[in-house]
Amino acid sequence: MTEAAIGLIAERGVAGTTLSAIGAAAGYSRGLATQRFGSKAGLLRHVLKHVSREWLRRLDLAVGDKAGLPALEAVIDTQLGLIREAPNDVRAMYLLWFQGIDPAAEFRPNVAEVHRQQRETVARWISRAQAAGRVAAQADPRAVAEYFCAAVAGVVFHWLVNARFPVAEAMEEMRTELRLALQAPAADTGQEGNTQ
Repeated sequence: MTEAAIGLIAERGVAGTTLSAIGAAAGYSRGLATQRFGSKAGLLRHVLKHVSREWLRRLDLAVGDKAGLPALEAVIDTQLGLIREAPNDVRAMYLLWFQGIDPAAEFRPNVAEVHRQQRETVARWISRAQAAGRVAAQADPRAVAEYFCAAVAGVVFHWLVNARFPVAEAMEEMRTELRLALQAPAADTGQEGNTQ
């Protein structure tokens, strides 16, 4: 039923997805979706948790114990992989995230919490790498986290609006900019005078 909901949200949008349509698409009675989720808001919260959990699972596998730029690059690679392998999940997640800007959206706090956790995680990656001398000392971990999370979301948004948007090229440009902004000088990394 969750997969049916994701497919319908990706195809019809949040407004066009009903509990009865989800039950029918999943091959169950139309009332089962209502019985399981209680309301449309309950369904949307469930779908948001499901796609967010899958996104975080993929991220955990890709990032592992990386920090700094390697961790951010793992996020970029994971996002591109998810776009290729599960575009409906990406579309549903972003539709729900953007629906969360509506002050009346019942799951708005869930969206805000996911984004807060993302920013804090990225800031920790930057701080850890900075402490090890692998990120420029002047980089502000919180500012980097805010920029990075917003930039990834913006690139994916453009792809969602226009399937021909060069999402891979845009992510590669972001990777280049991050390298320039975060790379610690040779003196900071203990490689001063190294010509290789």
